[in-house]
Amino acid sequence: MHNEGRSKSFKASAPIGMHLRVILGAAGLSVAGAADNDIGVTSTPSFAADEPQGVVMRSAQGTQLVTVDGPVAAGAELGASAGGKVGPGTGWGIALQDAAEADDVIEAVRF
Repeated sequence: MHNEGRSKSFKASAPIGMHLRVILGAAGLSVAGAADNDIGVTSTPSFAADEPQGVVMRSAQGTQLVTVDGPVAAGAELGASAGGKVGPGTGWGIALQDAAEADDVIEAVRF
């Protein structure tokens, strides 16, 4: 099925929180690791396996809310990190807000 919108729902493979990078496998969505090429960032939580979960697709225009792995300054380049988070690095996007500590949720723009 073709989707031209910003987001799409997928079946979760386990409980997954909001604003985390995810990958898609045979069992459904899973939290992305640092080396994984994510399909997008979760926009709704899932509380059990097989529940539908919203994902803002990586191809979506505009900005996304994402969880950081530690302090980040607005304007810093972001890279993928473990646990579905992002942090200082390269290749993922640019932070549009400061983050004071791990697990803060910030607005970012993807590359």
